[in-house]
Amino acid sequence: MPERTQLTQEDEALRRARLDKHARAVLLDIAHDLTDVKPWQRAARQVRSKQPLATAVRLNGRGPYADNVAEAAKALMPTITEDITRGEYALILRRAAGKVDA
Repeated sequence: MPERTQLTQEDEALRRARLDKHARAVLLDIAHDLTDVKPWQRAARQVRSKQPLATAVRLNGRGPYADNVAEAAKALMPTITEDITRGEYALILRRAAGKVDA
């Protein structure tokens, strides 16, 4: 029997669901950090560019999967375009992660 080279639709759906779950976990972890440390200070624009990968590596280990999780998380994160506090951005990230009580 030849070796499968592409994922079945079911396998791809499971992969995406797992990736989304881990990406949301990254957003919630970043939101927790933003709330926990000086939430009244201005949010740095670098949060979106640097934190997803660092958090994904910490939560999932170093490797290609962490890279994929970080990219998925970054896609869910709105760009910081105005003066906004770390606490306010944390609320936005919680909403982006689908946490309804944010």
